[in-house]
Amino acid sequence: MKKALIVTMSLMVCAAGFALDTTTDSSTKKAPPSLTSLKLPKVVTTEGMIKSLDTAASKLVLDVNGTDVNVSYKMATVWASGKKGKHEDLKEGQKVKIRHVAKGDMQEARSIEIKA
Repeated sequence: MKKALIVTMSLMVCAAGFALDTTTDSSTKKAPPSLTSLKLPKVVTTEGMIKSLDTAASKLVLDVNGTDVNVSYKMATVWASGKKGKHEDLKEGQKVKIRHVAKGDMQEARSIEIKA
């Protein structure tokens, strides 16, 4: 009987200590950031005409209603007639639709669609 009482008391003390320990740890730990709180760059779509092209630097100047927009297209996917194209398919004077994000004073293209 004494043995059962001692074992029961020991288990209760351990359980109480564990419960106390877990509540202390959970209140001091910070929750991980949620995906909705991450700030992702805003992707914008712009249509215009390629005014100038620097193939060596993978940069172009896009004429959008008389305003020049500097665009880097090094990482962009080029699309022509619904099919994946190449950077070499880009030519001055072409009308294009560009999906891009702002990187300082330069726009970084994600995709470039050559318009027919």
